[in-house]
Amino acid sequence: MEKKIIQGIKFYPCLKNLWMKLKVITLLFVIGITNVFSTPSYSQLARVDVKTENARLETVMDMIESQSEFYFICNQKQIDLDRLVSINLENKPIDKILAELFSGTDVNYLVLNRQILLTTHSLDPLIKDSGFKNEIQENVVSGLVTDNHGVPLPGVTVVLRGTTTGTQTNPDGKYSLSDVNPDDILVFSFVGMARQEIRVGDQTVINVIMQAEAIGLDEVIAIGYGTQTRANVIGSVTSVRSEDLTAAPVSRVSNMLAGRLPGGIFMQQSGQPGNDQATIRVRGNATLGNNSPLIVIDGITGRDLNSLHPDDIESVTVLKDASAAIYGARAANGVLLITTKRGAVDTPATFTYGFYEGFLSPTMLPEMADAATYAQMIRENQSYRGVDESNMMFSLDDIEKYKSGNYPWTHPNTNWFDAALRDYSSTRHHNMSVSGGTENVSYYGSFGTQMDDGIFVNNNTSYNRYNLKANVDVRIN
Repeated sequence: MEKKIIQGIKFYPCLKNLWMKLKVITLLFVIGITNVFSTPSYSQLARVDVKTENARLETVMDMIESQSEFYFICNQKQIDLDRLVSINLENKPIDKILAELFSGTDVNYLVLNRQILLTTHSLDPLIKDSGFKNEIQENVVSGLVTDNHGVPLPGVTVVLRGTTTGTQTNPDGKYSLSDVNPDDILVFSFVGMARQEIRVGDQTVINVIMQAEAIGLDEVIAIGYGTQTRANVIGSVTSVRSEDLTAAPVSRVSNMLAGRLPGGIFMQQSGQPGNDQATIRVRGNATLGNNSPLIVIDGITGRDLNSLHPDDIESVTVLKDASAAIYGARAANGVLLITTKRGAVDTPATFTYGFYEGFLSPTMLPEMADAATYAQMIRENQSYRGVDESNMMFSLDDIEKYKSGNYPWTHPNTNWFDAALRDYSSTRHHNMSVSGGTENVSYYGSFGTQMDDGIFVNNNTSYNRYNLKANVDVRIN
């Protein structure tokens, strides 16, 4: 009898049908056991209604997300989210809806529990990879953001701390963020709400309740050697923030404060580079001698306000009344408290570079007569007063010599405004800073230059200044 060998086992033709029956029975038994112990996934149970005509694909995707717990993951450079689609399906599983939504396109989709992956690449390598599903689920964090009354908050910013990776909640207050590691910290921020930071850990769903925060009244202001809230000192303290100071590119801090401190009087008496600072009066001329306010920079008195680079200043606070009493008699004319910038804890290194170049020119110069015209006017004036021609200051021969220009030593014809003044002068500012910090050390360092040319020709009044500053805070234990 003829023999055949299948997978190293000997069979005879009479037993071949029996072996095939045993294989079929075994396969059916395994399928039955699998169905008994398996449970339907969310994608199999969820039902969605989608009815729309000529709507953007992104709008339909938002509609699906609002009705379910599905979240779409896609590359906007691959998927045309502005494509108009029309669909009319009611109470259908997500597979049916996706099949009609992307019919006739090159978009492939893969449903992984609650995540829907859209791509134009082949999905075969991903489907064959058994670990792909777990990887997607572990790296995606989603949730709902509400206020303290349970109302969903749309537009809440959700970012990974220390990065620019983030998203915003949709109109239903839901969000989804991919590529999240267990050590990452999610930062939730919203206008009028207190900022919240939550470590991801092993969580895949993070729901957040935002708490209302009073704006303005709790702003901290430096008072003497401590701080106080704005609500308690609104009557006697004026504060200027860094962004207000640097709104206009002025080289001197005292000139920058002009118009920004109510009740302050600023007088600039010179335009000479390096000597163009303004005189500051907070309480007027109330004492004998020096009436300038006391300058306190980072708790140290006796420093020059104008020696600081404007970009290094965090805030300027003016103490006018009893809040300045801690400085004693030196505060009789008020106090200017300047706080410089410092590094923040747990922030990556941030480099900032600023550059400004401007040109200055006289707003108006008097129009002068030339020498010949001036001499002629003097002669006419003297003739009206009856002065004899032989006694006049200028003769007709002098006028001709002025006109000819051949006698520069005896009869010059010089326009002194053109000879002494430039058409314009230039001013240039450079500043580069780095800031950051860890849990125990924070730092801020900057280097800046300032170069101002005078408007006079061939003068030595140009002003060059270099600023170097460093603030390092170390937490010893």
